[in-house]
Amino acid sequence: MNTLAKALNSGIARETLRNELWRRSAEAYLAAGELGKAAEAWLRIGDKKRAAELFLASGDELQAAELFFDCHRFTEALTCARRCREKRPEVDLPILISARLVEAAAGSRIGEEQEVFALLRTVRADLAKLGPDYSPFSRAKAWESLARCGSRIKRPDLVRLGYEKALLVYGPEFNLQRLRCAHDYLEMIAGDHLLETEIKHRIAGFRQGLSAHE
Repeated sequence: MNTLAKALNSGIARETLRNELWRRSAEAYLAAGELGKAAEAWLRIGDKKRAAELFLASGDELQAAELFFDCHRFTEALTCARRCREKRPEVDLPILISARLVEAAAGSRIGEEQEVFALLRTVRADLAKLGPDYSPFSRAKAWESLARCGSRIKRPDLVRLGYEKALLVYGPEFNLQRLRCAHDYLEMIAGDHLLETEIKHRIAGFRQGLSAHE
């Protein structure tokens, strides 16, 4: 067996073992009634459908909505996002923004265009209210939700706005999150070669920042 074949087989074996360990963890968490942790474990394996159902059962409607959307279960994503929005107080603005954006994206897939426009108008006003009273992390996550929504509804302007604002809010003090966000940004704008080059330069700088603090 040549070196490449050995490496591939070794990699496959490690992946199989890793998935089996996460599967056992998921079953153990489920048996203990820890639904959120069970959902996270299934998500590690890549089973978004099972993870979404468990997040919903655990009461995390927003995470369930995101995953149902990824599974193309748009009606369920819409229902979960609305349920999340309806039970959140207005002071929990970053979560409300994220829920409205999943709702808008799901609505766009099932023919609720007018509702989508109304939700985006509301989100625009809400984002303007995200001042320093909210943590940088929660503000950045809301802007990332805008970027994901932009990708889902084919609005590259929202993708760029969301990620640029998120990267600005994270700043050097959240360099690990900023690096992850930049990688997500790069994946979302594949095909825009000038912007890809710019983001790759920024990623290199963020990595240097991480190395400097190690």
